[in-house]
Amino acid sequence: MFVILNRTESGLRNELNECLQIISTSLQTVKDNKSFNKVLAVQLRILLCDTKFGRENSLINKVRTNPMLKCINNNFTSYMNAGLIEFIQPEFLFEESNSSLFLEAWLNQDVIKSNVSYQSLDNCYCPYCGSGDNSRTSNSRNIQEVQNRECFIMIMCQNCGAKFPVNLDNIIDAYEGKIENVESVNITIRDIIKNYANKNGGAHIDSELDIKGLLIAELGGEYIQSISQYIVEYFSETEAG
Repeated sequence: MFVILNRTESGLRNELNECLQIISTSLQTVKDNKSFNKVLAVQLRILLCDTKFGRENSLINKVRTNPMLKCINNNFTSYMNAGLIEFIQPEFLFEESNSSLFLEAWLNQDVIKSNVSYQSLDNCYCPYCGSGDNSRTSNSRNIQEVQNRECFIMIMCQNCGAKFPVNLDNIIDAYEGKIENVESVNITIRDIIKNYANKNGGAHIDSELDIKGLLIAELGGEYIQSISQYIVEYFSETEAG
């Protein structure tokens, strides 16, 4: 006979307390060690947007009925003043808001809007032959600078065939202020949590990144911290109330 055992209410409450304890401890550590963003992302996924066999399986819904969370402030600013990426600064994500949303709507709030595409990569500056920017010349210093930077994708120069890493700043520089006619990408709270947890080292690491994955790899860490801090405060306030 196949028997399914259900967790008790106190058992689920204990899981919640342990989840919040992990988040609180990781928040104290992540300032000195960014790798703890991955720990935070996994706990946020478990707590807020987990699924099982395609069905909702979040811990918050198991301990709270119809939880409502604080809206983000919806004040977008331009990344690098280039007009290609608009984002809500992570440190101000939950400021100036007195309204709340049910969990599903809360998770679907946009925090990043982007017109960046990989179409601009052919124009990225090659540190080996100087292709992509006639104002710079290839030398060992340029190569060393690129190799020492935190980069997330590797491309091959169409001119000399050399492979070199680029990051989001390189891609934006390649646009030279021109927004290409590409389909825009919107990134939500859910996207950041699940992508960071599932693809950026929380539970798995993807070898290939789409534009959404690149944006989250570059910008997502501070959002993970901001959301984590708010969640700790949310449960502290609601438990006290």
